[in-house]
Amino acid sequence: MGIKIGHSDSEENQTPESVTIRLNRKEHTIPCAEGQTILNAVMRAGLEPPASCVDGVCGTCMGRLLEGKVEMDKFDAMHDTDFKRNHVLTCQSVLLTQTAFVDYDAC
Repeated sequence: MGIKIGHSDSEENQTPESVTIRLNRKEHTIPCAEGQTILNAVMRAGLEPPASCVDGVCGTCMGRLLEGKVEMDKFDAMHDTDFKRNHVLTCQSVLLTQTAFVDYDAC
């Protein structure tokens, strides 16, 4: 079982619908399927987010979770300060809420 990050006014474990990201000062809303990582959804949409190992080890794909709630199974690249700042590894982050907002530019 992974670690849960973020908050939601509604119940978690809802069927995911979309994730909005801020990347290079532009916002994009992207469909996100149940069990799909945020990074996978973003890449399938044809965008080029920062990424390297895609295994939760390097931290390249880190973004700041501004809305919603996610669960991460692996988070080796994260430090205590990252958790306090609501940072997430998008290669490991799976939505627990219908929507979420991740700011890649904030990391």
